[in-house]
Amino acid sequence: MEDIEVHGWVGDQSPADIDLFGHGQVAAFQGCPKLRRVGFSFDGNPQAMDLHRLNLPWGQLSVLNLGSINPIFCLNILRECILLQECNLLISFIDNAAIDELTAISKQPVLLPSLHTLFLWATNHPTLFLDALHLPDLRTFCPTGKWDGFRWSSSSLKSFLRLDTLNLALVKLMENDLWEFLRPFRWLTTLHLPMTGLLASTTLQGLGSGMLIPSVTSINFGQENIEGLISLLEERLIASRAAGSEISMFTLVSPGCVRPIGPAVILRLEALEAAGVRLKFSRR
Repeated sequence: MEDIEVHGWVGDQSPADIDLFGHGQVAAFQGCPKLRRVGFSFDGNPQAMDLHRLNLPWGQLSVLNLGSINPIFCLNILRECILLQECNLLISFIDNAAIDELTAISKQPVLLPSLHTLFLWATNHPTLFLDALHLPDLRTFCPTGKWDGFRWSSSSLKSFLRLDTLNLALVKLMENDLWEFLRPFRWLTTLHLPMTGLLASTTLQGLGSGMLIPSVTSINFGQENIEGLISLLEERLIASRAAGSEISMFTLVSPGCVRPIGPAVILRLEALEAAGVRLKFSRR
C-alpha cells in the first residue's frame, strides 16, 4: 500500500472521546513499508483530531495532505516527516493558546529538509505558523484563502531563500498586501498572480519596472488582466534598454476557456516581439 486517503466528519467530542479506528494508538500502518502518500480531511471539530495518535510511519512519507487540522497537532506530525517533499495543509483557527505554543516552537522550528512544495491555507496568523517551520529547500509556495494584512517576518523568510515559484492564484490580498507579499522575492522566476479581480496599476508598474521581482520570466494571470500584463512587458522592455541589457523571455499563461484576444492586444504583442522580446503566450 502506497496511498491512504481518509475523509470524514468529527462532532464536538473531546480528543479523548475519539478513536478513529477503535484501537487506541494504531500500529497497523507500521507494516506498510511502501506507504508514501497520506491524506486526512475532516469537517466539524478539528481540535479533536490528534492524527499523531495513529502512529503512522510519518518518517517515510513523501506527500502529506492534511485538511482542517489543529496547528499544534500538525507540527507534531511534521516534526517526524523528515523525507517529506510535498505538503498541502489547511490549518484551523489559531486561538490564544495556540499562539503561545507556536511562539515557543518558533524558537526551535520544525525542520523539513526535503520539502520543495507547500500549499498552505491558514485561517488566521499565517506568519506564526510559518515561523514554526524551517524549509531550506522550498521551491514552490502556494498560499490559499484570505491573507489580508499579512507581513513577512525575518524568521519565515529564511525558509524561502531558494523559492523560484510563487503561486498566488487562489489567494485574496488587498493591493497594499499584494505589494508587500511580492516585495522580498527579487529572485523568483515564476509568478502566478491572483486569478480574480483587476490588478492595480501600482503592482503592474512595479513588476514592469523591475522594482518587484526583476528576475521573473513567467507570469500566470487572469484574462481580465491581459492588457495590464502587456503594459508590464512594455515597461520591462524600456527598463531593460535603459540598463543596457536584454529582456528575458516571458511566458504569459492564461487559464483555459477564456474569451478571444482582441486585435489591439495582438498588435501590441507583435510590437513587443518585433522589439526583440522573446515571448510565448499560452492558454494552458
